[in-house]
Amino acid sequence: MNSKSIKIGIFSVASLSFASQAIMPSYSLISETFSDASPSTIQMITALPGLTGLISSLLVGKVAERISKKNIVIFGISLISIGGLFPILFHDSIYTLLFFAAILGFGLGCLTPIVPSIVSSNFPSDDERQKVLGQNTSFSYIGAIVLIYLGGVLAKNGWVHNYYVYFISLLILVAAILFIPKDKNENKRVKEMEKTESHTSMKLSKHVYYLGLVSMLFMILNNIFGNNLSFYVASVSIGDTSLAGLGSSLNLVGGLVCGFLVSKIIVVIRNNSLAASYLLTAISFIAIYFAYSSIVLFYVGCFLSGFAGALFISQAPFLITLVTENQLIPQAMSVFICIMSLGSFLSPTIVNSIVGLFPGNMYMNVYLFGAVGLVIAAGILFITKFQKNYVRE
Repeated sequence: MNSKSIKIGIFSVASLSFASQAIMPSYSLISETFSDASPSTIQMITALPGLTGLISSLLVGKVAERISKKNIVIFGISLISIGGLFPILFHDSIYTLLFFAAILGFGLGCLTPIVPSIVSSNFPSDDERQKVLGQNTSFSYIGAIVLIYLGGVLAKNGWVHNYYVYFISLLILVAAILFIPKDKNENKRVKEMEKTESHTSMKLSKHVYYLGLVSMLFMILNNIFGNNLSFYVASVSIGDTSLAGLGSSLNLVGGLVCGFLVSKIIVVIRNNSLAASYLLTAISFIAIYFAYSSIVLFYVGCFLSGFAGALFISQAPFLITLVTENQLIPQAMSVFICIMSLGSFLSPTIVNSIVGLFPGNMYMNVYLFGAVGLVIAAGILFITKFQKNYVRE
């Protein structure tokens, strides 16, 4: 299979990376239907997939040693389809929605550690791999733009209609079957893994764990954007679900632009891409905080937040590949994603618990809190020169 066909398969699968967020435009409507549920419980619809994805990503790290990566991808997309489409029929309680969100998240967790491994296997050059991973990030944002914006439009007819957007996952399933390549030299790979199995965990670089912790903190703070945007829009009366959907889509457009420009951006900021991601996200949160006074600030904040998030997401997996041997990349990515996903899951609980201690509009304060935390973290990463530790070992 040629590289263009492989890219079609990889980028198609990447378009589902943010599938769990497609329901975000309906947060406020779901909250009205299930009025007894707290905001944190509603937010768990998109946070819970982070936990179940954490579990599946750990399992995939070991299963990938025995099962074809292509089969894992097909299985993951199938679970995403089930978790996204079944709520159309079964939506009698918030816990039913959470159950299917958990299934969807488990499917996403199957994909996240495998896609970088497929890229690494088929694009061995560091420069080419970084470029493809950047493009992969762009296509993940393209998919998210479609899912979230269409979700917001469909939600105008009721939040249940938001789930119809997951029919797209069936098209992606077909693309994966046609264009994701089979593993190369699979029998040889299995024998090599069996020979080194008892030593595998010893070979994971300590930098995998360090980057996981930095990414977990980033997800705790970065997820403030999606978890609270719909509530913010409603609380300051600047629009309805369609504006929240548009804001989420602008966020993803920012990620799309960054993904295609990342190779050029890295030339300028060099070993400060992670710190820059934190700082740009902080600036975006400040813009959103003041968006009640200017809709332009809302648009700018949403775009910049996506740009910063894509910069981080495109660089973190690449840095993992620089400190990990090829045959250990699925396991390293699983450990990394497990730690990072924990941040997504914990974000609503940690952030809401802290911000709830302060008076005033919670959905404004949450962005101010996030901005302060992000600036502090960016300063620490810059002063300690954290990213310079990531060289090929």
